[in-house]
Amino acid sequence: MAAPEERLEILRQNNPFTSSSVGDPWEGTYPDVPSINEQAFKGLCQLIDQKTKNPALNCAGLILGEVGSGKTHLISRLLTYNQQAKTPFSFAYIQPIEDPEQTYRYLLREVIVNLCHPMGGSPYTTQLERILAEIFREVIQIHGTPKDRKNLGEILRRRIGIFKQVVPKQVEDIQHKAVRLLRKEHPEISKNFLKVLFQYRLPEKHSAAVSWLTGSILDQEDADLLQVQSPDRLKASTSALEQESWDILISLGLLLARYHQPLVICFDRLENLETDEQIRALGKMLEFLIDKVKGMLPLACFRGQKWGETFRNKLNQHIITRLETNKFELTGCTAEQALDIIRSRLASVLGERRPDEFFPFDKQELLKMFKTGFHVPRRVIAQANQRLRQILNEGPPIPIFPLQKLQEEFEHQYQTILRDPDRHQPDRGRLRRALELYLSYRPPEGSFRIESLKRRGEGEKYIDFIGTIRSSGPPSVPAIFMIDVEQHPASVGAGLLRGIEFLKANPSGKAFYIRDARCIFPPPPKWKVTNEKLRLFKELGGSVIFLSFEQAARWYALALLSYTIKEGDVTIITADNRIRSVSFEEFTTFIQKNIYGRKDMAFQAFEEASMSPRGQKSEDPPPPSDRGGTQGAAPLQDLYVAEKIVEILRGVPMMMLPARKLVESLTQSGVSIDLEGMTRVISKFQDRFTTIPSKDGVLIMLKKSWIYVQG
Repeated sequence: MAAPEERLEILRQNNPFTSSSVGDPWEGTYPDVPSINEQAFKGLCQLIDQKTKNPALNCAGLILGEVGSGKTHLISRLLTYNQQAKTPFSFAYIQPIEDPEQTYRYLLREVIVNLCHPMGGSPYTTQLERILAEIFREVIQIHGTPKDRKNLGEILRRRIGIFKQVVPKQVEDIQHKAVRLLRKEHPEISKNFLKVLFQYRLPEKHSAAVSWLTGSILDQEDADLLQVQSPDRLKASTSALEQESWDILISLGLLLARYHQPLVICFDRLENLETDEQIRALGKMLEFLIDKVKGMLPLACFRGQKWGETFRNKLNQHIITRLETNKFELTGCTAEQALDIIRSRLASVLGERRPDEFFPFDKQELLKMFKTGFHVPRRVIAQANQRLRQILNEGPPIPIFPLQKLQEEFEHQYQTILRDPDRHQPDRGRLRRALELYLSYRPPEGSFRIESLKRRGEGEKYIDFIGTIRSSGPPSVPAIFMIDVEQHPASVGAGLLRGIEFLKANPSGKAFYIRDARCIFPPPPKWKVTNEKLRLFKELGGSVIFLSFEQAARWYALALLSYTIKEGDVTIITADNRIRSVSFEEFTTFIQKNIYGRKDMAFQAFEEASMSPRGQKSEDPPPPSDRGGTQGAAPLQDLYVAEKIVEILRGVPMMMLPARKLVESLTQSGVSIDLEGMTRVISKFQDRFTTIPSKDGVLIMLKKSWIYVQG
């Protein structure tokens, strides 16, 4: 066992109480105290088991709990339960909808993105691949030879991935038989959906298949690759696109129901639904999932007070009844449970087997701290963090200031997005929220002043905001802001044409075209007509901003941080040792002082474009990059090695290993790298790792922000 001084140093480097909030259930593993909210957890598990046995059951769940009571942590426990369940279910975690006009398209996209998320503890890489495996299993059982069926039994017994046992020449035959079987028994299943689903596993078609499944408009090259008529989406009306997303979700639900693998869909951070239209969109999604789709179980998470005061008065009575039939209210934790939280978090860093399991705390002091009443888990963790910081600094408690905390949370959100770009697809609604926050709260004495700003009107497809701005003096000029994540040239061209029309009608006006650079914009000779429109837009004075992945990630981080603020999930310790949530007003100060005042890279391209004479600060499209890649970031190979190191360190006591031992572990996990190469990766990802000199060489330790997800 390490000496007390060494253990204190480990706690300095990896404070297990820094994070008191679960940001996203997919992110990381959290020490669990099963007795906390045990009744609610068991009730949810029983509801999922019922849905598994009877996929057509019309039901939903309602989780109520105040700030810090463990709503999102409870959802993360369901993921762990899923890995242990005899019959697995699928899982999707969905944050608030921004654009009510795209209700079913948003639901479809978020469901598919979650089903494509990497999955541990299974022979299949994703949940969608596991659903495909069930189709293959059924076809082999019905149509396979005796030898095929015998091999299948061995595969199931040994939990080997079925695709490793199917030779390529069998795949096409199985797929044809599967389509005939499924369409015969479920004629309502979309033929295009099945056709694209079977191409999901093919490396050369995977990206195009995911784009189609998420409802994106494909270019002709990808449509030809998949052999589907996706260009129809370009000409389709909003209602037609919504109907197609509805049909795909119905088709997916039929597969989930057929194989008794329901999809549990958790709607969280719902306090961020600010308009009646957004709340109605939530109601539409819930009603659709409860009454129309088989094999899907929606769970909605609310603060108890907000549910009673707002949502219960705005959702229709049918939805309210369905939700409240399975209502789970979260309570606080007892003194013993509070100590269990502290014990488990210490063990995650210092190791399980220690006689002084509460080191460096005094158990009696902790009991005295929590002896009366119930305590929400977040407050327990925050108080333990404050006491540990006092012990490590050997002085009075150090207050945590709002701007400092917000910067930490912002950087954490940013790093989370960088780690998993596929989980955070280009999203016009989130970019719009980030831009609105920035424009609304940047200081008026900046390079330009926003004099009026309003969201696009009903029926306006291409303009996100319209308003008036003043650059360096009178007069004010009209301005439009267009955010684009479309990937079909005609759709992109239509948006640019809208900007061209505005600039012709308003020669002194300003037009901003903003695009997530992961949505490729190929240079000529490709997209010839669209590139000509881009040229004309710039000639007329339009400003073009292609956000690199790093810049876009910071826009998304700002939007997601705003959700956590509205939820009260970001807390600080005041000078008088009180714990409170950071206010939205303090968040707006953060935008003024830290995002604008420190010239954060997120909006620098935008600021430069706003200051430049018309047409002089417009970017050319960046070179095409792999869809979902981190353009301009660390090479993917280095990123992969860094992820492997994180994975290895999370699985060892105290989250650290000698450098040479770590190289051996990497080699055993299939990563061929020498000490010099690993050292280079460690130095490149200093946000993740700490190096500690020791008598046996250098120790590599995982930083505290990578043990838990904060925010």
